Amino acid sequence: MGAGGVGGLRDASIAPGNRITSFSDPSTHFPDRWCAVPMRRDNAGDHMVPLPPSGRVFTERHRVRVGDCDPQGSWRFDGLARAVQDLAGDDSADAGVASPGWVVRRTVVQTHQPARFGEELDLSTWCGGLGRRWAERRVQVAGSRGAAIDVAMLWVHVDPSSGRPVPLTDEFRSRFGEAAQGREVTARLRHGDPHDIVGEATDGAEVHAASGGSEGAGSEHGGLVEQRPWPLRATDLDVWGHVNNAASWAAVEELLADRSVAERFEGGAGRSGRRGRAEIEYRAAIDPGDEPTLRWQVAETADERIGVRSLGVWLCVPTAARPHGEVRVSARLTPVVDGDG
Repeated sequence: MGAGGVGGLRDASIAPGNRITSFSDPSTHFPDRWCAVPMRRDNAGDHMVPLPPSGRVFTERHRVRVGDCDPQGSWRFDGLARAVQDLAGDDSADAGVASPGWVVRRTVVQTHQPARFGEELDLSTWCGGLGRRWAERRVQVAGSRGAAIDVAMLWVHVDPSSGRPVPLTDEFRSRFGEAAQGREVTARLRHGDPHDIVGEATDGAEVHAASGGSEGAGSEHGGLVEQRPWPLRATDLDVWGHVNNAASWAAVEELLADRSVAERFEGGAGRSGRRGRAEIEYRAAIDPGDEPTLRWQVAETADERIGVRSLGVWLCVPTAARPHGEVRVSARLTPVVDGDG
């Protein structure tokens, strides 16, 4: 799967150089409610499926490095995304079916306990589900100091020349299909646009009262959509000449580091933007020369827990058809309240 291949080695048959000892029993970190597999066709990333009883699982060790942490020592989302991307490449190379024709469409991160600077992590990955032209990659992170993170990524198989989706190969299915345990996944995107945006706005201005939300993420109530320019950096671009999926998480990190945003989103003691659910979706590439605008909204969610908020994030690029911005990347975060598990 190229830089994002699905596959790897089952723990029972890991080569001596790759064999590692798990830091702890995963069941102590990963609640059963995040591992339920409903008996239906899922959308990729909607459910965190457990380690399969058979099939390929690839495991590597990773240490959380200084350049991937925030000032409080927590592992940033962009650092996690890079680690998972590297894990995917190593997994595919080991499986012998590396291919450049894969693009990330959707990533869901469920953080039960964040990783910290210097922590040793076991990263285990396997194929969580298959579609005709896409596959879900599951990653489970277990740390020496208690870090516990689930990741599900939807990768679409494309023709490198045309960029159009193409069917999964028989070789791919034979190598990685067993771990999916017959689970089929769809490739729908869940996030809506920032609603009711009208006119131009200055840097940091409130754009317009917003309503609505995204399919599958709960409706939202109130909140203002705000915006600022998001200049591209040369380091955001990858070998394909567009903004790398890991670099897009930097927009989320920018807002988590903004105290005025974080205080409204996290809502005080007992809540953290790092613990909970974070989703990011890629609709189209952001290319050199684009001039993205970062838009965000803090809003109440349709949740029985009073005061629970979500943070919606959009990277928009002006086009001839949409001069106020076409959404290229979107993200949504919902924190966990202490006691929720």
